[in-house]
Amino acid sequence: MSLTLVLIVLLFSIIVLFSEDFAKVGKKILNIWGMKLFLPIFIASVLIIDFQDTFAWIIDVIIDKFSWCITKVAAMLPFTFYNRQLTAIFSLMVIGPLSVILFDWIRMKKGYRSFEYRNQTILMLWTVAAILYVFIH
Repeated sequence: MSLTLVLIVLLFSIIVLFSEDFAKVGKKILNIWGMKLFLPIFIASVLIIDFQDTFAWIIDVIIDKFSWCITKVAAMLPFTFYNRQLTAIFSLMVIGPLSVILFDWIRMKKGYRSFEYRNQTILMLWTVAAILYVFIH
């Protein structure tokens, strides 16, 4: 137990001692073209592979809530012909672009510049939403 504690303290002291060098390496990695887009995707993929059961449960909960919302909104529509499918398709058209536009608007309101990968993020969110829609039906 004490050996583990000593190794953890030693590891973090090395990290603190060389934090400036680690920051320089991180900046060099992020200066590579496209790394700001692909590094988070790579890290997310590794995390999904490592915690596959947890992510499967989370996706199941998201699908269940998405289906519940679609059913509730479809019940409010005056027509009954394909109302659930039309509601799902409309929500797909809204989820991706609206969330990214809202994020970009909040970022611009704070005085920062616009989000660089806005269209790619909209496309990725729409793809995830479309996959969730396919799993629902």
